[in-house]
Amino acid sequence: MTSYYTIKEAAELLKITPATIYKYIREGKLRPILKGSEKMISESDIENIKLYFSKPGLTTGEAATFLGVHPTTVYQLIKTGVLKAEKKHYRGKRLNFLDIDQLDEYKNNYILKKGKKSYIDKDTGYVLFQQFINQEGIPDNRIMLGENGKMYLYTYDHKQIPLNDIKPSGFSSITSFSNIGYITKRGHASFVFQEVNNHFLSIIDLFYKHLGTKNMNIYFNDHNIHVEVKPIFIEEQLSSELYTYLVKHLHSGDIKQTLDGFFIEGDLDTITIAVSPDIKEKIKKIAKESNSSMEDVVVKILNEYLKK
Repeated sequence: MTSYYTIKEAAELLKITPATIYKYIREGKLRPILKGSEKMISESDIENIKLYFSKPGLTTGEAATFLGVHPTTVYQLIKTGVLKAEKKHYRGKRLNFLDIDQLDEYKNNYILKKGKKSYIDKDTGYVLFQQFINQEGIPDNRIMLGENGKMYLYTYDHKQIPLNDIKPSGFSSITSFSNIGYITKRGHASFVFQEVNNHFLSIIDLFYKHLGTKNMNIYFNDHNIHVEVKPIFIEEQLSSELYTYLVKHLHSGDIKQTLDGFFIEGDLDTITIAVSPDIKEKIKKIAKESNSSMEDVVVKILNEYLKK
């Protein structure tokens, strides 16, 4: 039976302040349930927090998930020197760990430019669908993407202004961006939209406000707009119309509404298993022979078994 703890009890177990617990809830690292009027944290969520924040970086498997590539690709990138991994002690073992900042840099410079258009302009820092207000106080001006793959400011009076001319033309950004760090929880939720409308822009503004640019991605594929976000609790109530719109366009992951906001859950969850030393050695051997991680081997075995 799963045990649950109050905010105060969870803070004591993790040796942090209750304020930090609420911060982790907003970031989606903890997913409380309501018992009466009190928020309760599950024991498994507390263990996951301990696990995530005791690691000196991301493992190769987690790096692969972060980049959206196969673990074998990460191994090759390390082997060729494109990515740097350091062997560090973790839970009595020496494992390869990668710094998340270098992974983010690689993702932005290579992954997003390979088949997926980056939604962040590297020179100006402007992002796709960012909203601006002009000197007259009119806010209906947004960064859009042209057919040539270049971004520009599309104004309320249907003009197209190059990014470098936005400030000289008297426009100021009014999009709110969160400054939270990287959400290391594995997996992501994805949404697929067919058109840019007021509902879509409200959702993008909401994601920028709570996730920032570090924990989301926007790209185009097959004439659709794909938006990927990390798991998070958004402490904000949406209108029933906007919430229905968001749920309707959910492609993977899950959304769960609460009294004071909603959870966006990723497409991956963590399970912990204990096996005999013999089985562990067999898994290690298979992983080494296939140049993959032990986690990938176990997932493959589970998938093959469940398909029977």
